[in-house]
Amino acid sequence: MKDGRLEQPLYPQECRQGRISYSGEFKVEAVFQFNDGAPIRQTFNFGHLPIMLMSKLCHLRGADPRKLIYHGEEATEMGGYFISGGLERLIRILILQKRNYPMGMVRGAFIKRGAGYTDKAVVMRCVHHDQSSVTVKLYYLQNGSARLGFWFAGREILLPVGIVLKALIDTSDREIFASLTCCYSDKRERGKGVVSTQLIGERTQIILDEVRALSLFTRTQCLVHIGKYFRSAMEGFEKDDYETVAEAVIKDYILVHLQNDNHAKFNLLIFMLQKLYALVDQTTSPDNPDALQFQEALLPGHLITVFLKDRIQDWLQKSKRLIMEEITKNKSFQLNNSLEIRKFLSKYTTSVGRAIETLIKVGRANSQSMLDLPQREGMTIQAERLNFHRYISHFRSVHRGSSFAKMRTTTVRKLLPESWGFLCPVHTPDGEPCGLLNHMTSICRISSCYNSEGAIKDFQKIKDKLLVELVRGGMIPLLPKMEHTGPPEILHVHLDGCIVGSIASAKIEEVVNYLRRLKLLAHPAVCSLTYL
Repeated sequence: MKDGRLEQPLYPQECRQGRISYSGEFKVEAVFQFNDGAPIRQTFNFGHLPIMLMSKLCHLRGADPRKLIYHGEEATEMGGYFISGGLERLIRILILQKRNYPMGMVRGAFIKRGAGYTDKAVVMRCVHHDQSSVTVKLYYLQNGSARLGFWFAGREILLPVGIVLKALIDTSDREIFASLTCCYSDKRERGKGVVSTQLIGERTQIILDEVRALSLFTRTQCLVHIGKYFRSAMEGFEKDDYETVAEAVIKDYILVHLQNDNHAKFNLLIFMLQKLYALVDQTTSPDNPDALQFQEALLPGHLITVFLKDRIQDWLQKSKRLIMEEITKNKSFQLNNSLEIRKFLSKYTTSVGRAIETLIKVGRANSQSMLDLPQREGMTIQAERLNFHRYISHFRSVHRGSSFAKMRTTTVRKLLPESWGFLCPVHTPDGEPCGLLNHMTSICRISSCYNSEGAIKDFQKIKDKLLVELVRGGMIPLLPKMEHTGPPEILHVHLDGCIVGSIASAKIEEVVNYLRRLKLLAHPAVCSLTYL
């Protein structure tokens, strides 16, 4: 950022004294293309974007202690916060559900979804590569069937799971029945490691009967059935056929971390159903969402990225409506006129920058889509400099979420034994935030996409190397569809929310010890942050 009058760099201390925001111009390059014509690039001014102190865009980046003192900063200035209206604002680190992992839960709130619903479900928070997420919930019904739920346009959509299964890939009722019931065997009905009962066959039949009752027999028919319900509500798909709309729904809302791999989505949904039925039959225990192993931290950069994506999508939708209205009113309007298109696109540009500034200044993330976050307010706090330890405690604090403060139960506030070494057992305030606002220990680190040298990790390369070692250890790679067998003979291997193969139960301990040994030896195939 520069002072427009003197053409001199503007430093954070001057922003504090002048009670202004430390920000820079936010410009976005958009590409226009009409039919097969040449693409035209134009730049739009989206207002101002707050700059985090000591980031790559900050004027203090790389400054030594002497230079920091010269510009009015502490010699030990670390950065990591924003200056909005002269005040130091810090984005609060929130605790979210662990990504790409199906969790079995028992909650009384699930019963309120509708008639016939129970308190059991398998919940999975699926995270896209751009850090946006969609949480899917697989609810168990009293009649033995299940419903797949996800949030769409501000409300929860519930689909029969059988229709979703048949819409993912070309499959038959026999294949779905065999895939779901393979984890049950008459020989090992009550043996060690058995996770299913003979009721799974009856429940699978109910799921398939629901689909047949709607006269849906093929994948195309199931896609058309889904597309009919979504076409009127999907932006930009008003003139597309039902199949295209349904494919877009599957891609953007159902197990989004697997992107376009429908076979992987089918296999994972089968596994989630098996886990749901095991939870109902009490052959597996529900997962504890309050345990540290099922949680992750929402980083400031991820929050801004997700919110910025949401605001830009909103800008595009508003601009599209303006253009469509102009086309309706003005018959002579031409879409290949880039100057006219630019006039409409420029109307709401500054609202994007203002939304980000509001997020930093007030802590409110205004969005109709809820961004798949537990709260929309209280996202930022003011950094207090009463003393150095009080100041650095802000950067170590992690909050469970404001919604839990209103709950009467105390289970979310308890410090579990597995948190030892990660969360400080005594550094939590008294009163309402007790147990909800905790602080990381001095040696605890939050894993990120950057390595020790500051370069971005290539996760796909890491996964490929890990798969090679898994096969070397005894894993059978997955074919397009899962092997029709299950526990206790074999166990399926999950890698970042995707079923990649299976291992014989007798070899599990040996393979785990092999991977842990590679991890201790800093082998390139096993990342130091890999959770086994």
